[in-house]
Amino acid sequence: MKLGFFRNCALAALVAVFSLYFTSCPSSGGGNENPPGPTGGEPWTWTGTPTAAQINKTASLKVFFAHASVGENTLRGIMRIGAPITYNNTHWWNNDEQLKTAIINLGDRPAIIGYNQLGQGAGGGNGNPASKITAFRNTMNNIVQNKVDIAFMKFCPVDIISSGPPGYDNVQALFNDYKATMDQLVSAYPTVLFVHATKGINRENAPWGNSISEDFNDLLREQYGELVFDVAAIEALRSDGATATAPDNNGRTARAMANEWGAPGPASTSPDGYTYGNYDPNSGDVNHLNTAGQNRMGQSLVAFLAWISDKYLSN
Repeated sequence: MKLGFFRNCALAALVAVFSLYFTSCPSSGGGNENPPGPTGGEPWTWTGTPTAAQINKTASLKVFFAHASVGENTLRGIMRIGAPITYNNTHWWNNDEQLKTAIINLGDRPAIIGYNQLGQGAGGGNGNPASKITAFRNTMNNIVQNKVDIAFMKFCPVDIISSGPPGYDNVQALFNDYKATMDQLVSAYPTVLFVHATKGINRENAPWGNSISEDFNDLLREQYGELVFDVAAIEALRSDGATATAPDNNGRTARAMANEWGAPGPASTSPDGYTYGNYDPNSGDVNHLNTAGQNRMGQSLVAFLAWISDKYLSN
């Protein structure tokens, strides 16, 4: 399928290992209060600047994050946080053997291990959510195992945009497969905290498939509650506090990425040929984050990881 909006998703299979080295952090000197955790078991939707305490907490963790391009956007936002977090080295790996070596060599060092283009390969990768579930399971079992504190995966915006995602009859069947895999991994690696992320959504001026994406996201939210980092809700939250919504090509109104967070890029058309007359080709692509959106998502993820690890992991 030759679609403009697949452009940034169609990257080579890469593995990024971001090794974090941390300096001491002042015990005082301004900043926000610690952001609250989800209330009533709700998914994480907080945005803001993480405090020194939260940055230091996340700095002490080993996290395996399997993702594609929006996940890479998020990691770029984390990289810009700066002191006390400094990325002294950024390594990009392109095969499982290199990933295995990187995991082994971590030792006691903290790190965020970003596995880019999960499931990429023959018949796999973006647009094939089944391949990503299989790849996450295999990577955990064959390489990562119990060598990290937290592990999670995230689907790409293009993975779930139709009522029958590739490989499944419906969104519920996809979720059932995802849940079965997570159940197996939780049982196999009880010392690892498995968290979850909603899949990204398309922009409000080109919102195709968002209602289907949110069908899947709602299943995640209902099942896993406060263990969910709510990418879609954060993308939809405008800077003025309002939530962006838009009717999509299915005739249903759902959350949409607020236009202000969208990355610059060329216009593109929807996979079903649906035309969005109000799409501005100068304002960005449909599902990636600009610098402000990357920073916002990365900062929120740092705060989430700190909060969830404080609550669920033994010190």
